[in-house]
Amino acid sequence: MKTLLPLESYIRLLGKRWGGVDVDSVISQVSDESEINRAEQLAFWNCPAKGVSIALNDELYVLSKATEFFKDGPLLIVGIHFYSEGYEGYHAYEGELPGGVRFGDSKEAVRNKLGVSSKNGGGNKAVGRVWPYWDRYDFPDYSVRVQYDSKSRVDMVTLIWEEHHTVKSNP
Repeated sequence: MKTLLPLESYIRLLGKRWGGVDVDSVISQVSDESEINRAEQLAFWNCPAKGVSIALNDELYVLSKATEFFKDGPLLIVGIHFYSEGYEGYHAYEGELPGGVRFGDSKEAVRNKLGVSSKNGGGNKAVGRVWPYWDRYDFPDYSVRVQYDSKSRVDMVTLIWEEHHTVKSNP
């Protein structure tokens, strides 16, 4: 049985290169699964049994502000998704979520815990579906995106690498 990692362990992965010793050390504590699914500049490491998915992006793509990428170049961890039970076929992530947020919390409860969101969206129709509503909360080194189901209850929480949405000139 793999261990339940503290939230800080996941936060420290943001912006790191996939396959590095520190990343491999953390991932091996979560799951024996090491395969990633890659499509062009994007890739994902999925662990449905633990309710976690890691989003990766081609390093050159991030640093070039989305103008170039290597088909098989190094990957950076740009996001970590924590799923509620049953969402997209995942089991519930059982660890700590940012700010004491819990799956099933109302939008109001999340805003009481995390404060005023820096950005929000969702509800738009695209690619044959209505996209879920979400709030984003920015912190100095990362952001938290809280996604809501059709009843305005938390069904997914994502850690987002700050560099991914604001690339700095000197990485």
